[in-house]
Amino acid sequence: MTGRCGRNWSHRSLNRPRAGTIRFPGAVAPADIPALMAQSELFVLPSVYEPHGIVVAEAMAVGTPVIASRDCGAARDLVRNGKTGWLFKSGVAAELARVLSLIGTDPLSLRALRFACESGFASWYFNYSPLRVLPRLTHIGGPSAGK
Repeated sequence: MTGRCGRNWSHRSLNRPRAGTIRFPGAVAPADIPALMAQSELFVLPSVYEPHGIVVAEAMAVGTPVIASRDCGAARDLVRNGKTGWLFKSGVAAELARVLSLIGTDPLSLRALRFACESGFASWYFNYSPLRVLPRLTHIGGPSAGK
């Protein structure tokens, strides 16, 4: 878990299934995020609303499986249940708990998803990156588009 947390929030409030598996590095410099994500077994984004959620793509780009709410735009595009991660209904803690229980205590199940995450992201990026989409949009708009 990264970022700044409120004064009343504490890692002790988490019900951790395996002691020592959740780290709390606090605020992380942007340049250090890819390495931190690559070292992680899992990335969880329980957002109530996230128009895009670039962090989903960042996690998958380094092979980290993602659990995210269905209210995260990028997650709907990138996450395939059981293949690159799992989606759950936002705001429903029981559904997040259910998804987490699918993983259980078997870290091999997460490792098996890593290649699918990287290749799924690469395929998505190849088709939808701004470098690919922008020329198509300017072509649709005619010769004066983009000027």
